[in-house]
Amino acid sequence: SVGHLPIESLRLPAETVILLKRLGLRSVAQLYDVPRASLAQRFRSDANVGKSHRKREREALKLAGSVLCRLDQMLGKS
Repeated sequence: SVGHLPIESLRLPAETVILLKRLGLRSVAQLYDVPRASLAQRFRSDANVGKSHRKREREALKLAGSVLCRLDQMLGKS
């Protein structure tokens, strides 16, 4: 299992790793346990403060998609 590995093992940009850690997600297992639909919502609420709602929404969805893509690649699902 790869669950014990740190978030950094997903080879995400440093700013994404920082955001994930700010959200309390430090391991692959913790990220895997987050419902996929709520990941973008978590990013929306924590990142992009001061930006318009539409821009926050787009950026949160893009960021969540890239994180989930890397997670799926690590798990051999893509």
